[in-house]
Amino acid sequence: MARLSLRRAVGRMTHEFPVSGRFTRDRGFRALIEHSSDLIAVVDAQGTIVYASPSTAPILGYSDAELVGRSAFEFIHPDDQEHTKAALRAVVSTPGDRVQAVYRVRHQNGSWRWMEATGTNLLAEPHVRGVVANYRDVTEQVESRQRRESILKVARRFAAEADPMHVLGSLLEESVRLVGGDAGTVYRWDSSRESLVPVENTLSTAMECTPIRPGQGASGQAFSQRAPVIFNDYQRQENVLTAAVKAGVQAAIAAPLRDSGTLLGVIGVTSYQPEKRFNQLDAELLELVAALGAATLVALERARLEGVRLATRTAEHELNNPLAITGGYAELLAADPTLPSHLRSAAEEALAGVHAAADRLRKLQRISRIELKDWGSPVRSTIDLAHSLPC
Repeated sequence: MARLSLRRAVGRMTHEFPVSGRFTRDRGFRALIEHSSDLIAVVDAQGTIVYASPSTAPILGYSDAELVGRSAFEFIHPDDQEHTKAALRAVVSTPGDRVQAVYRVRHQNGSWRWMEATGTNLLAEPHVRGVVANYRDVTEQVESRQRRESILKVARRFAAEADPMHVLGSLLEESVRLVGGDAGTVYRWDSSRESLVPVENTLSTAMECTPIRPGQGASGQAFSQRAPVIFNDYQRQENVLTAAVKAGVQAAIAAPLRDSGTLLGVIGVTSYQPEKRFNQLDAELLELVAALGAATLVALERARLEGVRLATRTAEHELNNPLAITGGYAELLAADPTLPSHLRSAAEEALAGVHAAADRLRKLQRISRIELKDWGSPVRSTIDLAHSLPC
């Protein structure tokens, strides 16, 4: 049947089914709302659920018997209680009034779903006598918007950093926060050791984080597969790190740090909460943050090298000719047998100084020809919101 607004449905029911009693006993009203494509609930002025449409079960997992007679606020997220209660108070104060709200509802499996609801005050309608809530699941839209906002925030934060080590700290802090983890580690690929080595960040740690091999744990697998990896139910997974299992890790997620196809390292996040389950959205978000972080690190390193090259070119221009002239004079004076010995000694010292300066300039020239160096120094510290370890 064509989709009808609740207001029209109630009006139609009032004219077509003029029977007395609550809507729960009115087959006409029930037939109309039970065939609605929206989720529908009716609550009294205090928020007690007096009706829930059958369409609630496939979306939230509850049968109507599990909902009727209970307060709607039992199922609403603690952070959304205040504004939803205020919305109910506002709508019940005026007959026929409407109010809209967006809030989280607990699914029967314990997860949270975002709902967008329109509540209509039909307390004065004899066949309803309640506030009718017409609501729909908007979890995907809300989480998509939150991801966009989070990425923008991270990008702005990275753009404000000038120190690669500060970028690492920000990268890790934001990653742990965005995917709802407890601890995290950034690893740098060390080709000489063929290992992923933890790198320094700005936050302290309570446990040492050790190097790992490709393929070990979630981070090692993310490096080997060049793609995000999720280990939920960590304690039962194969090829995990013994230290992580002993420390009580329950879930882990990791994503590679890449720039133009080159693997730079890995970022890994862990959780110690038994109910925590990382999902595909978390993986996509972590991969985006990792890409931003890697690009920022490489850009800063290139800028640093360009600064070295500029300094070298300046030094070559300003020092080469004076050094050559000074060295030539010093060499002539040192070889002049007619000069007093103390003057020849001074000339020899000057010549040695010129040679030392020229050697330093040559070293600076070699440094300026180095491409991107390994970012980060292997150290013992990682970020830790609970306790940190290889992941």
